[in-house]
Amino acid sequence: MDSELTFLIHDQKLTGSNYVRATLQPLVHSLVDKPAECSFELDPSKAAPGDDIERNADHLQLMCQALLDLICASTNRAPV
Repeated sequence: MDSELTFLIHDQKLTGSNYVRATLQPLVHSLVDKPAECSFELDPSKAAPGDDIERNADHLQLMCQALLDLICASTNRAPV
C-alpha cells in the first residue's frame, strides 16, 4: 500500500473517531453516571430483585431514542 493511501486511511479513522467521540461521549457519560435504580435489564432472570421490567424497557427506549437523536442532530458534523 502506498504511503498516500496509508495516510488517507489513518486520517479518516482519526476523523471518524473524533466525530463518534464528540457525538456520543455525553450520552456515554450519562450512562456511567446514571442512578443505580435506573436499569436497562430486560431479562427477568438477570434483573435485580425489585426491578420493574416494564420500567427498564422504558429506560432503554428513552436511551435508544436519545442515541438516535444525537446521531441525527450531528449529521452536519459527520465526516464525509
